[in-house]
Amino acid sequence: LEMVVDRFNVVHLCWSDIFISTLTYDIYYTNNTGGTFGTPVTIPGIDYYLSAGLAVDSSGNAHLATSSITIFPSAYTIGYTNNVGGSFFVPTPIISDATFRAYPAIALDSNSTVHIFWSDNVTGNLDIYYNNNSAGDFSGSAVQISTHQENDVGAVVEIDSSDTIHLAWNALVNSVYDIM
Repeated sequence: LEMVVDRFNVVHLCWSDIFISTLTYDIYYTNNTGGTFGTPVTIPGIDYYLSAGLAVDSSGNAHLATSSITIFPSAYTIGYTNNVGGSFFVPTPIISDATFRAYPAIALDSNSTVHIFWSDNVTGNLDIYYNNNSAGDFSGSAVQISTHQENDVGAVVEIDSSDTIHLAWNALVNSVYDIM
């Protein structure tokens, strides 16, 4: 579950849900524009969403970073979607291959640049990686942020009014999680 309150005092929520009967994993979004929560919308496109991060821009539009898996062929994907045009689109892949990746976090700066962090198993353990769309898309290479010998998960990110990125995550160090 992710929650953001925008500058108009609208509460935005997104969450993942599993339907055992259909074996689908969906991500939902809703807000309380007008004072009551609307019917949740399903993020389109993927049958197996794992999780999502939520950010809201200065106009009240929702931006989601998603993690998903496809079975055939096996691929883990970090994606991006928003409802700026009125509805969400199928998430644009930022990175996708057979390497496990999940737990995205997202924030927007004052220039509406989208910053996404996630846990990725490229090195044999989960490390924090980063990408942004400052060039207009996510075509730049992902940057490895952490390099611990054990797992780094649960990144949270905020960007202050000076566009400074503040990032924290859980780091497994000597079998104990610490905040980094």
